[in-house]
Amino acid sequence: MESREIARLSHAGIARELDYVTSESPLSINVTDSKNISFEMGITMRTEGDDRRLILGFLYSEGVIESITDVSSIKSMME
Repeated sequence: MESREIARLSHAGIARELDYVTSESPLSINVTDSKNISFEMGITMRTEGDDRRLILGFLYSEGVIESITDVSSIKSMME
């Protein structure tokens, strides 16, 4: 989370103050199949955190995998 200056509107008027906002960043999901062919699934915006579960859920909901056993590994390009 990060803090930002906001304008809060109330019956008393407008007040400027700091508030916490959630920051998002892009996550590119690329898949390599059993024949070693790679393709980009897309880019999604997410709050940083549990990328592994997000990726697994995304691949499952898109019909790319039927279960977690279809995935041999998940690698971060940041590692």
